[in-house]
Amino acid sequence: MHLELQLPLINRIASDSVIDQAYDWLCEKRKHYHHNNDVWHVRFGWTKQKAVLQKQLRSGRYHLNECHVARGAARTSELDKHSLPGQNTRL
Repeated sequence: MHLELQLPLINRIASDSVIDQAYDWLCEKRKHYHHNNDVWHVRFGWTKQKAVLQKQLRSGRYHLNECHVARGAARTSELDKHSLPGQNTRL
């Protein structure tokens, strides 16, 4: 059996491969977002933020934020038109 499959779920979620996959998804989905969108904060500080996020997940010291409603955004998916949580929550 693959070692990663034996890890507790939160450790798999916090693994480099899963976090990197989530980050790649976020970057692709948000590449045309406004320069003031918080996705750019995540992208420019990713090296440090990744380590912090992994530590928070593994220690159980994380929380999910509420969603905010936004209407009329031109280049968003159906889901994104209605809920725009913080980008770290998105990951």
